[in-house]
Amino acid sequence: MKWTVIQLQKFRENGMEIDETVNVAQELKLRDPEIRDVTPVHVTGRADINSQKVTFQLRLTGSFT
Repeated sequence: MKWTVIQLQKFRENGMEIDETVNVAQELKLRDPEIRDVTPVHVTGRADINSQKVTFQLRLTGSFT
């Protein structure tokens, strides 16, 4: 889930709805060897965008061992 500033500006008036599943297990396991497992994370929410900032309201669902 990466966006450029130009991509975000397209959603300036109406905001952007987010509903994606991301797999971050490998990155987190490399960062900390004590992490045993991370399930795919379901991310839902929205982004409100104006000329000065982007505000995200997110809900993340997954398991972390």
